[in-house]
Amino acid sequence: MLFLGDFGGRTKRIGNFGIHKCLNCNNWQPQGVYEVSKQIRAFFIPLARWDKQIYVICPICKAGFPPKADRGDDLLRESALMPDDQTAQAIWDELDTFTAAFLDKSPAVLGAEEMLDWHRQVMELMGRTEYRKEHINRVLLSFTQYFGELLEVKKTQK
Repeated sequence: MLFLGDFGGRTKRIGNFGIHKCLNCNNWQPQGVYEVSKQIRAFFIPLARWDKQIYVICPICKAGFPPKADRGDDLLRESALMPDDQTAQAIWDELDTFTAAFLDKSPAVLGAEEMLDWHRQVMELMGRTEYRKEHINRVLLSFTQYFGELLEVKKTQK
């Protein structure tokens, strides 16, 4: 009698984490929320799963980071509100293109007035798109962190 079975792991995407900076490779990418578990299968049919854990996984380097101990359920609820990867990336790309053009026209040093102007113009631009407001706001939160880092790098290079 032939018996086909295996013991291994299973990774299943269960939500979106939005665009964040990977703690391992430092890339800003849409990251996913994954359920990672161990399983045993017989004849390609899962018989049992155990040791389920939640991780946020970077699509570039595949590094996985567990949420803080008390944040797993919150992470799953929040992931339902996040835009899918394609939408998040499209919003990010529009913000990036606009910001590059804005910086080309701006003075060498950006003050509070210029930053408020940037934010006002971004909100006007995004208001004219088909994206949902809550998706724009979630991507904009991450993009603002990215923009802040970008300005810090430019400041130290001068």
